[in-house]
Amino acid sequence: MILGMAATVLPSILISVPAIATDISDVAQNYNNRPCNNGNGNNRNQPCNYSNGNNRGLQLSRGTIINTNYLNQGNNRNQGNNRGRMILAPGDNVNSALVVSEPVRNDRGQVVIPQGSRLEGQFQSVTVNGNPGARYIANRVVIGNRSFSIQAVSRVRSATRDITRQNVEGGVATAAARQGLSSLFGDLVSNILVGGVAGPVNSRGRAYDRLIIFNPEDLQLILSRDWVRPDNLQR
Repeated sequence: MILGMAATVLPSILISVPAIATDISDVAQNYNNRPCNNGNGNNRNQPCNYSNGNNRGLQLSRGTIINTNYLNQGNNRNQGNNRGRMILAPGDNVNSALVVSEPVRNDRGQVVIPQGSRLEGQFQSVTVNGNPGARYIANRVVIGNRSFSIQAVSRVRSATRDITRQNVEGGVATAAARQGLSSLFGDLVSNILVGGVAGPVNSRGRAYDRLIIFNPEDLQLILSRDWVRPDNLQR
């Protein structure tokens, strides 16, 4: 009789196991598809795909604005906050780094590129409707001690003949731009500028009557394509 009872109970146990497993699978699926939260308590009711580690909250969309500064190196006697001007001559191409001046957030309010991160790229000469100018193109972003590809660009800054001490003071100039300034200010150039840029790629070595002046407010970059920060940088 005991054997008969065991035979009766055992099949019911075996039958119940798949049902439990199915319930666990449903719970796991529901958990992995749980809605995202933007960190402010506002639920967007959109699945985050947690199961595969692909958190789309780390993405910045094309057109996102990145505010940056060119930081003077060394002497900052003319600019107490050390936010520098970059002064170029037409045709100058200069490798340079910019510093992210405020956190770059996605549409959920999450910080994707922290303040103080560094953009690496080049001031590149351009010609628009026959007028010389330049823009900054970033191709790398350094977050902490890690570097990643990125594509961001500033608006074109046109060359100007309106060159006064006030609008170049505290600047850093290329060799060709410095020659142009020397023709206007003579020996005072050393007191007006805070430094120079070594090794421009394409300076023609002559004085110019027009220069390209990037003020701090001109160094606002626009993301050229969507960019996703690697998940392992998320905190």
